[in-house]
Amino acid sequence: MSNRASESNTIEGTFMTHDIAELRSLTLNDLPDIIKQTELGVEALEAKEAELEGAWIEARRQRLQMRSTLNSYRNYATFIFRLPNELLVLVFERCVDTYTGHTLSKHAIPWVLAQTCRRWRHVVLRTPSLWNPIRIDTRRLPQSPIQMMKSWLERSQTVLLSCTALIDAPPSEADVEEQIFQQVLAHSHRWGHLAIELRARCDLYYRFASAKHLFFSNLRSLHIFVEAPPSYTIAPPVLNLSAPSLSNLEISFVTSKKFLEIINALTVLENCHLSISSGFILDVQMVAFSPSLRYLEVLGPLSNMINLLYYISTPSLLRLFLSPPDCSTIPSVAAHRLLQSVVSFQTRSQCRLRRLRVPITFFTSNTSPRNFDCLSSVQELHVCLEAHNSHQCFIQNLRNIDVLPHLKEMHVLVLYDRVEETFRFFLSQFLDMVELRRRSAKSRSSRQSSVMLESIEIDMIRKYGRPKVSISINYTISARLARLQREGLTLLGGVRDGKLHPFHSSLNYWDIEKHEKRWSQGLGGVISW
Repeated sequence: MSNRASESNTIEGTFMTHDIAELRSLTLNDLPDIIKQTELGVEALEAKEAELEGAWIEARRQRLQMRSTLNSYRNYATFIFRLPNELLVLVFERCVDTYTGHTLSKHAIPWVLAQTCRRWRHVVLRTPSLWNPIRIDTRRLPQSPIQMMKSWLERSQTVLLSCTALIDAPPSEADVEEQIFQQVLAHSHRWGHLAIELRARCDLYYRFASAKHLFFSNLRSLHIFVEAPPSYTIAPPVLNLSAPSLSNLEISFVTSKKFLEIINALTVLENCHLSISSGFILDVQMVAFSPSLRYLEVLGPLSNMINLLYYISTPSLLRLFLSPPDCSTIPSVAAHRLLQSVVSFQTRSQCRLRRLRVPITFFTSNTSPRNFDCLSSVQELHVCLEAHNSHQCFIQNLRNIDVLPHLKEMHVLVLYDRVEETFRFFLSQFLDMVELRRRSAKSRSSRQSSVMLESIEIDMIRKYGRPKVSISINYTISARLARLQREGLTLLGGVRDGKLHPFHSSLNYWDIEKHEKRWSQGLGGVISW
């Protein structure tokens, strides 16, 4: 071999010494010998190349094997890799719980864990609970979303699933969206919690609402939202669904009449959030009875809201949130009608409300405190006002401890375009009212039924969903807040550097609404894109 290599080197050297001029000087008789020598040189170099390439492949294989062995030693030296499978599953489940990202992504926790090492992959593939919940965002689809979703559903085996889906992809992805939606419907019997935002896909909403073959036997919580134009004829929302265990419902684009039919059909419903789309003339005999409903939040036109309250009876209701648009600018006449409808509703239901959210004008009508007697069980009050609005009647009514005598916690959310001096004036009067209620409760005898106000929250937020800011306060207000805190009042938020910092300082208005709603239902967050 060495002789051949030496010969090839000689031939190669001979060939390389020929320049263009010398090649032109060669005769045809010389070319066969030179070609033969060159071929031998090429063959020798190819053999040498193959030998070196084989040695490189073998060295690479040995390096990878040695690296794998080294990683195994290092992993074994790490505490988490020496945990028994039972404890490892608990760690993995905690990782899955803290992950809120997209499921159909290579960065989703179960995919990452399954690719770490052979043992972890074995554990992950044999633990169905790690493949729940499912979060889908069609705006960020991978190359093979349908296959990924099928694999995810297969690996979850038979466990109850929680699904959050945002269907809002470009029109070019409409077919893929429809296939994903079909996968969701095909596993209807496995969903325990289902939250779907269909945005403009009214066709998918219609298919979901009017489906006859779906059986949501294990469904406990349903959130479904669609942005439909007013002229769009939509199917009765969730009315045709077979969901005997549904206890939490959040729906949009529903008429008052359809809502009454829904709560009559869903006898175990406990928590309900609805957006009323339009008014409807209701039959005076059509009163919906919901024996298990404990939380009700209604958004929509005030007239529809008032109309609805006259036709429902909920003896177990604990939390009532009424949120009409522009709730701080409702005329006093309309606010008085709202108060009358709430009194009628409370008299009919005979429930003991604990938490109440109403427009601030709910308390601004010049009416007798006895009209609020039906709300005497309320312990937590949420109100919203604008900085420039008159708040005198609200303050005056709440100064009377016979109005909401068991009130323990009060939340005031102020909407503003610019910080105005009128708000600081309101804040001073508001603290006067707080101090008076606390003194009155302390001075009353034990025979009189009243409770001392224990905590307050004062937040300011720009209108139209812009983020909150801290509130500048003067020394007098700061000193009064500090004194009230020393006397036992809890301030939700804090005072720092002469500013009142809101409790939800990092959220915008609609986030707060969702946060309070989820918290009150005990569900935690659902959709958080």
